Amino acid sequence: MTPKEAQFILENLAHGIDPVTGTALPDDVIFRAPRVLLALLMGAQGLEILALENRNLVPAQAGQPWTPDEERRLLAAFDSGIDIKEIAKWHGRSRGGITARLVRLGRIEEGSEIYAKPKRGEK
Repeated sequence: MTPKEAQFILENLAHGIDPVTGTALPDDVIFRAPRVLLALLMGAQGLEILALENRNLVPAQAGQPWTPDEERRLLAAFDSGIDIKEIAKWHGRSRGGITARLVRLGRIEEGSEIYAKPKRGEK
């Protein structure tokens, strides 16, 4: 189940709707109790906020297939000495995504110094 699906279920229950059938729930079900209703609404809102925050943390191109043109630009930038962090920003990908692609393209070896995360305080 995805967070979006869970949010849909919580919102339906909070509005008195059976999320499976789409029919109205009876008035005497536990979901209509004020504190339970508030908990359902807060849970749905929390999932929505989490989705928005995560969307802003994930680079735009993360998980997308690489095009031959993008790979050429990656190699050109890397070969000219541009920092991995900067290349990642340009490509809308994570630093890990950039280094993994460089390994796949044979420019660096997995486990090499450039593949490692920067130490705390380093950029």
